[in-house]
Amino acid sequence: MASRNACASALAIVLFLSGAGLLAQTPVKPPKNKYTPKQDVELGRKAAAEVRREYPIIQNDRITSYLTKLGDRLVAAAPPPRVDRRAW
Repeated sequence: MASRNACASALAIVLFLSGAGLLAQTPVKPPKNKYTPKQDVELGRKAAAEVRREYPIIQNDRITSYLTKLGDRLVAAAPPPRVDRRAW
């Protein structure tokens, strides 16, 4: 019986301390974006052009199909766009 009470007490302490740790966490706020949506899009286009110049484009129907489906799933799950999301 004493062993059972000790286990119950230990469990209660662990649960209490776990909850207290969650409440003590410092909230993290992301920094404000210093770019306007138009500047953000332009930077993305420039980066995409640089990648196309530096790396070969792989022409593979299986990979293209997979990436298209993956992109469609991400767009479907994302909030409504505030800017034009077309990457290409």
